[in-house]
Amino acid sequence: MKTFDQIREDIEEAMSPKEKAAHDKAIADFKKKGGKIKKLKPGKAQGYHGKDDPGDNVAGMLDRGDSSKFKRGKKVRSMRAQTEAREIDSKKMSAYQKFVKAKKVDDDGVRMAHDNPNHPESKRMMKNKDFSKALKMYKGAGK
Repeated sequence: MKTFDQIREDIEEAMSPKEKAAHDKAIADFKKKGGKIKKLKPGKAQGYHGKDDPGDNVAGMLDRGDSSKFKRGKKVRSMRAQTEAREIDSKKMSAYQKFVKAKKVDDDGVRMAHDNPNHPESKRMMKNKDFSKALKMYKGAGK
């Protein structure tokens, strides 16, 4: 494994004497042609424009004035609160629960068939007499 000093030796940060001479010659040629080199203050990057906030007073930024044209109040249906609740007749519901328990009918399947009657699984299960009777009792329990 290389030591830190060996790693530093491999990195060539400064220009070699040949590169330094070529660089100085290029700068001298540039100045002979009338080119000027402007020295920047320390800490000022190339492209510095003197503004604190480059996005200040720029059209197209999303502030209150620009975004007021958008519709911000629209909500997706799934985001709305579910406020609908079924009112249940307790006598009919208890009769339904007793029937389901006695006949060993799948309670979740009955609720699924109630919510989605056109589903192929619901249609298949409706061929069973006990299941269809349980579904009718479940529908009747709701007011």
